[in-house]
Amino acid sequence: ITLEPWEELAIWFHDSVYIPQLPGTSEELSAMFMRAMVAPAFSETELAEVQFAIETTANHLHPYTNPLYNKILDLDMISFSWLDQVNTINSCIRKEFDYVNEETYNKGRKAFLTKLISKGFIYRSNEFKKYESLAVENINKQLETL
Repeated sequence: ITLEPWEELAIWFHDSVYIPQLPGTSEELSAMFMRAMVAPAFSETELAEVQFAIETTANHLHPYTNPLYNKILDLDMISFSWLDQVNTINSCIRKEFDYVNEETYNKGRKAFLTKLISKGFIYRSNEFKKYESLAVENINKQLETL
């Protein structure tokens, strides 16, 4: 797919700060980090667009977000459609939450995946719709293991 420069910047920085223990703050901190790193090279308008895009990646469970950020949200979720990598990705996500016991992790992961599926779609943009059925299949496989 083709991305605008601000979209590329958002993808590069959207998880630059990641603190699983503080849900909802990683996106804000990532946006702040992006601004600190690249501010001299971009206008305030461009920086604001990137900031909003990064902060929007916290909203995967919301049925509606600004369509301007759909490709960024979809890129953030593309791993759900990686057929051969599902187990590897699950193992990496589990390591991110190694500070919680298995029961707590499984309960939280199951809740997230269930809400994601119940929203009615994984991918928002036309560019990623072709991966929808594979993503749903992989998510359902993950749910069976939790």
